Amino acid sequence: MARTSPTFIFVVTFLFTFVRLAVVAAPVPTFHRTRDLVTTFSTLSAPEISGFRPFTNYASTAYCDASQTRNWTCGANCDANPTFQPIASGGDGDNVQFWFVGVDPTLQTVVVAHQGTDPTLLMPLLTDADFFLGDLDPNLFPGVDSSIQVHDGFRDAHAETSGDVLSAVQTALSQSGLNNVTVVGHSLGMVY
Repeated sequence: MARTSPTFIFVVTFLFTFVRLAVVAAPVPTFHRTRDLVTTFSTLSAPEISGFRPFTNYASTAYCDASQTRNWTCGANCDANPTFQPIASGGDGDNVQFWFVGVDPTLQTVVVAHQGTDPTLLMPLLTDADFFLGDLDPNLFPGVDSSIQVHDGFRDAHAETSGDVLSAVQTALSQSGLNNVTVVGHSLGMVY
């Protein structure tokens, strides 16, 4: 994977820092909301917490190369969900985040996973930094109110893989007969 020159990274970082500071320094209207104060909370039990473990393994697996998730050979995280049946995977981990779709017959769900931001690579950081608001594509989000706006970088990243991911989810639902879909990831990985 080609690395970007340090000079280019410095210039881009400087420009984005300058833009962010300009945006932060701009006057912003203040909105106040009142909320009911929550004064009690409940603690999850050990079995409830362990119920999340398969999903954390899936989210961690999303950082593996697409060839490994396609064959479910990425090591400990894949081994932790041994009944998983991959349907499709893609991305290069830099310009396009890694992703995979498959069926977990044990949990009776189709799993969609996307890699989060890799801070060692430039493109995911630039995607995160493209934080201005933009309109949703009505072809990707039919029926969603046109006044809703989202983070430009996340929107564009979503659009790059949405067709392949949707096709894989439809295949997984059809082949498995399941009707549950679980989406896992964090940061940039949760925009899909």
